[in-house]
Amino acid sequence: LGEATLPEAPFFPRNGLTLGLWNSDTPSINVATNLYGSHPVWFEQLTRADSDSGSGGSGDAGGGGAHGVFLRNSVPVDVDVRAETLSYRATGGTFELYFFAGPSLQQAVQQYHGVVGR
Repeated sequence: LGEATLPEAPFFPRNGLTLGLWNSDTPSINVATNLYGSHPVWFEQLTRADSDSGSGGSGDAGGGGAHGVFLRNSVPVDVDVRAETLSYRATGGTFELYFFAGPSLQQAVQQYHGVVGR
């Protein structure tokens, strides 16, 4: 979720951590060059115990399926992560929210790549 160095890496803490995503870059713009930006995207791999159906068969380890959420916005964003919720707060701009249903983690990532490119 963003580019953050956390002592819990590679696991993301769900203890009420709020990450502020605010980018700055050099004032000059180079033609045909990507500019720095945040992609607040969240992917979650569910285990069979987490899944409502418990039927497995998703193609991922754990058998519970996977999903992703991506917010496309051009203004500062705060992302608040708690045990059961993920909240986005933006100071303005457009609010384009994408849901990637998977059902496998690989499929959710491929769906995300379909929106932002690879």
